[in-house]
Amino acid sequence: MARLYQIIFVLVSLSLISGAQAKLSQLTAAVGHFPPYIFCDDKPIRGMAVELVETAYQEVGIRVEFKCYPWGRVYNLARESAVDLTFPYLRNQDREQDFHYVAPMLAIKEVFFHLKSRSFSDLMDKEGELTVEDLKPYKIGGTIGYRYGELIDEYDGKYGLSLGKTANLNFKKLIRGRIDLFVESFIVGYYEVSLLEPPFRELITNLPLPISTEKLYLIVSHKHPRRQEISKLFIRGLTMARAKGVKQKLLEKYTLPDTP
Repeated sequence: MARLYQIIFVLVSLSLISGAQAKLSQLTAAVGHFPPYIFCDDKPIRGMAVELVETAYQEVGIRVEFKCYPWGRVYNLARESAVDLTFPYLRNQDREQDFHYVAPMLAIKEVFFHLKSRSFSDLMDKEGELTVEDLKPYKIGGTIGYRYGELIDEYDGKYGLSLGKTANLNFKKLIRGRIDLFVESFIVGYYEVSLLEPPFRELITNLPLPISTEKLYLIVSHKHPRRQEISKLFIRGLTMARAKGVKQKLLEKYTLPDTP
């Protein structure tokens, strides 16, 4: 009987080794709804970030299956390597304990949106970074559940952000004059503006000085046995895709402005 167990153990071990060394041909990605980067309501799942990841892996001969879940579940599935990867995430120390940050996919720039009818010359002419005192005269809107960096945290602590449930509601507050400025990422903000009624779209612009600029990453769990291979293939494929101008093509497809 002991001999039989030894044989079974050897066979299982060889099978695992063989499986681990098999060439990757398909991956599974867990994502959440985050337009225009990810549209979970569409079948198949689409969006600028989805198509960028899909194209990058296609360049190296790998198919990606995308599955949508609430973001909390996305994080847990990816952390436990129940799926192969997830995206797009900002880098932070807490998350680095669970995940390997593979490569920056896209830049995300937070800006102030405002009505074109208002000049904000004091902010426009500002040299250097904005301070909370620069923002003191203005009522600023934000979206519930989002953080916008240290400057806006400080403003919120001193003067209080005017919070709305969605970006769409915040843009409506801006149009109605209930807030002076609305802080949102550049690409997401202009996507939301594109959903407004045509007469209102033309009313809105943004201050050129960014509040912050960060990178969005594809990440893989430290627990994943093939994280290094998954990572190297993505970096190689992303480099090839960028050389073909994929990012610009996706911006044009989704009628989005490029992040300066």
